[in-house]
Amino acid sequence: MNTISNKQQMQNVFSEMAKGNLDPLVEIMADDMQWSWMGTESWVCRFSNGKLRELREYMDTELVTKTFGTDDKL
Repeated sequence: MNTISNKQQMQNVFSEMAKGNLDPLVEIMADDMQWSWMGTESWVCRFSNGKLRELREYMDTELVTKTFGTDDKL
């Protein structure tokens, strides 16, 4: 797979997620995929052999905590 086809896959994933369909995201995940959250916005995706191997999600963790609270079980 090349960069263009990887980009097309992610465009399809985001398009389907906007409709509430997470299946395309799950289908492109490698068995050993790593997903990291940090920062305030945008996703950085690493593909290998046509499978999503790593996803870094940059998000506002303070906003998430304000919105959903903390997990008191930790």
